[in-house]
Amino acid sequence: MNGATDRAALVSRAALRAALGSGVALVAIALLGAACSTNTPAGGGGDAWVGTITTEGNLTTVVNESGSVWGGPATLVEEASIGVESGPDEYMFGNVPSVWATDDRILVLDSQVPAVRVYDLEGNHLFDIGRRGEGPGEFTQPSGIAVTGNDDILVVESSTQIEVFASDGTPKATWSTGSMYQISTPEMLILGTDDAAWVPAIDFENSRFGRLRIGPDGEAGEPVFPPEPERDFPCLTYSRSGRESRYCAIPFQPFSLNTMTPAGSWVVGINDTYSFEIHEPDGSRLRVERYWTPVPVTAEEAAYRKDSTTRVMRERIVREPSWTWNGPEIPDHKPAYSQLWPDRNGRIWLLREGPSRRSTECLQDVPECWVSESHSLDAFGPDGRFLGSATIDRAPGWRPFIDGTTVLATFIDEAGTIMVKRYRLVLPG
Repeated sequence: MNGATDRAALVSRAALRAALGSGVALVAIALLGAACSTNTPAGGGGDAWVGTITTEGNLTTVVNESGSVWGGPATLVEEASIGVESGPDEYMFGNVPSVWATDDRILVLDSQVPAVRVYDLEGNHLFDIGRRGEGPGEFTQPSGIAVTGNDDILVVESSTQIEVFASDGTPKATWSTGSMYQISTPEMLILGTDDAAWVPAIDFENSRFGRLRIGPDGEAGEPVFPPEPERDFPCLTYSRSGRESRYCAIPFQPFSLNTMTPAGSWVVGINDTYSFEIHEPDGSRLRVERYWTPVPVTAEEAAYRKDSTTRVMRERIVREPSWTWNGPEIPDHKPAYSQLWPDRNGRIWLLREGPSRRSTECLQDVPECWVSESHSLDAFGPDGRFLGSATIDRAPGWRPFIDGTTVLATFIDEAGTIMVKRYRLVLPG
């Protein structure tokens, strides 16, 4: 299934709302299968999708009760791997915040070089784009790449400007974002379906992070911001230099996530439940829910996580060896998911962790002695229905590139080697 047929096979949100009408509707759908109890956790097996759809006003809610649209788990078939521990420079990566794939190329941004490394689909190096410097076509801190519909290559430079290159690497233009601040986030550049570039924006007065649209002509628009989370989350507190501060990265504690889709919608979620919402620019919303079985956290792992976080607080954050834990205890189960990733085809992917195991080669001063035994990528269609899952060996770094059946992701192995892998998504049957 390619991107075009994938999009055609999925019911659009607009069509869904039109079918349900403007009032309140309740639709129980069982495709090729019988309805099951809503208390049964959803599985990734071979059952057909069963769910409930309701709409009221501008809110449509899709409850995925069991089964999947794909009718079973998908498979990620590795077709290329780039990155070595030692060897030629063009195959050794220092820091890879962004990747992209076209019909015949793989583009890898290495901000340490800094340059965009260009490879063929088998992973053979072709040429580099850009170099260190402050002139046209040069980088100091590149942090995101994208390729437009007319094959222009966009490289965002510290959120303050975008360098534009032709497909052969020739510099074409420099666009200013109007920002005076150098911002670093996991998603520095999101390419819109209209080839607009969305870069980070900050509202310092209200402490909000959003997105600024840079049109295909290089003109900057007004920033937009995601909906605010509806609640606060417990954090650790500390005092340094007379100021009270909070540290909220508590292991397995739920937190809010948000990201923007290429269509300009906001996807937001709080991961203590298996749910998220899509907020459209026109004010309509799609709420997606799915039944799930929480992954337990053992008492041994919880104790380790608490000890390691305490050590980080004392040595790096508070810098006070007498600091003691003053926040909530480590939860006894993992959040429903840890990442939200929209793809180029309107699908939403959730990264989920499996049970953890303690590394047999763990040393006392290694931060992560516990590693998840498995990870899964759960996919939802533009209409909110659960499509299916694909198992992946380890959690990808940054935001993977997903378009149709192409998945491009960055990983770091046990030796610290950065690798970029290209997969083909194979659906069941």
